[in-house]
Formats: sequence, structure tokens, C-alpha cells
Amino acid sequence: MSVADDITESEEMTSEDVSALACYGVSSAADFVESMIEAPVTIDNDTRELIAEKAAPVVAKYCKGGMPSWMVKWKEEIELGLVLGTAALSVYKQIKAHEKVEQNQSENTEVVANGN
Repeated sequence: MSVADDITESEEMTSEDVSALACYGVSSAADFVESMIEAPVTIDNDTRELIAEKAAPVVAKYCKGGMPSWMVKWKEEIELGLVLGTAALSVYKQIKAHEKVEQNQSENTEVVANGN
């Protein structure tokens, strides 16, 4: 029997846990939205904090009594997935920014070459 099989009880989530989970979720979602839109948009920190404040009671509602047993059992895998997803999103944003810089440089080079 593995250690993961022994973990079946839920872990009690503190209010700090709930707030941290809500903030992380909002931040990840906001970063994702910003990266998917071609226009230069941002979701400011005040808005992110307000959304997280409103999301915290929802997180607490669905995690009442602690984390669900399935989440406790897969906690490390879920955390790894979130970290990898965040890293992938960051890499994607960097690639898009690099492509934009290259496109702008290419357009500027064409203008100089054409004498316009």
C-alpha cells in the first residue's frame, strides 16, 4: 500500500488557505486572459484583489470541512499541474512578446529598405 492510498481524510483549510487559493486562481486566470488577447490589456491588481475577495467565500463554500478527500489524495499532483501550467503560460507569453518584437523590427526594416 502506498502513502497516497493512506491519505483519505480531508485536510482542514484555514481562512489563509482559502484566500491564498482564491488569489492564486484569480491571478492565474487573469494572466491567462491577458495572454490570450492580442490587444494590450491588463487586469490591474485592485481588480484582481476584489475578484479574489469575492471568490474566497465560494472556495470556502465548496471546500467546507476541508479539502475533499480526492483532492487530498492528489494534492501534490494538482500542485505540480498548477505550477507547470503557470510556467507554460509564462513561456507562451514570452514567445508572443518575442514574436511581436521581431515583427516590429521586420516592419521597420522594410520601411527603411523601401525608403518610406
